[in-house]
Amino acid sequence: MKNRMTQARRLAASTQPEVLPFLQRPEIIAKLKEAAAAGTQPVTAISLDLLASFPSVIRDAAMRRRVGFFIAAILDAEGFDVLEPNVRTKNPVFASGALFKKRSEATTTLTNLISRLADALTEDEARQLVEFIIGRFPGLKKRGR
Repeated sequence: MKNRMTQARRLAASTQPEVLPFLQRPEIIAKLKEAAAAGTQPVTAISLDLLASFPSVIRDAAMRRRVGFFIAAILDAEGFDVLEPNVRTKNPVFASGALFKKRSEATTTLTNLISRLADALTEDEARQLVEFIIGRFPGLKKRGR
């Protein structure tokens, strides 16, 4: 399992590689986090920035969906979870956007650890880890997990 940022980087590389670095700029991340913490759709906080920087790209519906995915990946890395997807908005660029909530510190730490571990392992190493865990916790195998 790869984390969302890894998936976002791959998707960005295959489509519009300049959009993800734009979204990862500190001032843009600050706007995204502020909107998420305030309970509004982060995509609306940066829609005019996107429109100014990528006028032709952002008019494409598929690219707008990718931007939403990129934002979710960035906010995931910043400790936010999607609270409610596809909430309608009155925005000139985006018709809807997700609402986010801040994760608790314990959940964030565990999620980040598991994501970093998953990114670092090869497929063979992951198989070895699964075998080790099943050997250490045999009850997991009995339950079919």
